[in-house]
Amino acid sequence: MALDAFRGILPRSVAVGGIFRNNGRWKKGGIEMRFLIATMFVVSGTLSSAAQSIEVKVVSATDEQAMFGDKKEQCELGFEITNNAWGTLNRIAVPLGATDDRGRGVDKLLIARASNSDVFTWIPIAKGQTAKVKGDAVFKEECKYIAKIYVDGSVDDEDCAIRMMPEEAKCSDIVKLTTSLPNLKTE
Repeated sequence: MALDAFRGILPRSVAVGGIFRNNGRWKKGGIEMRFLIATMFVVSGTLSSAAQSIEVKVVSATDEQAMFGDKKEQCELGFEITNNAWGTLNRIAVPLGATDDRGRGVDKLLIARASNSDVFTWIPIAKGQTAKVKGDAVFKEECKYIAKIYVDGSVDDEDCAIRMMPEEAKCSDIVKLTTSLPNLKTE
């Protein structure tokens, strides 16, 4: 039964709310207690979302020359994504924005996002693991002029797939953007 999880907690012979445990066996009765215990498991799983997190850390900024057009320098960011959420992180795409050293917005090359994609596939990240990924974050500015990176809006539901994630949870609530680069700040 589901109550066998309490085997080591309760003494050998105990009666609680109509559920009896005698010599290591649970006997039926006490619907109220079973409902209370089931509710306790659901609520504790939901409340534990405060401890859940997906850390997106900027670990590299590389100047690349544009392939087309004016051939200006562009800044491409590299990331480490650490999954400390409910289960395996199958898909994440965090939209990013940037400002330069004068506080002005920096244009993106198409889209700018930190993701666990590798061209046409998604790289699953197990709970407690970190993956180094390139993402799709390219800004139309030299890296030395980019001063701040921030999450631009929120993470869409279709851009977030985590095993065991509760229905009411939102990825935007658990994503944390950090940096290991000394000249780059995050918001």
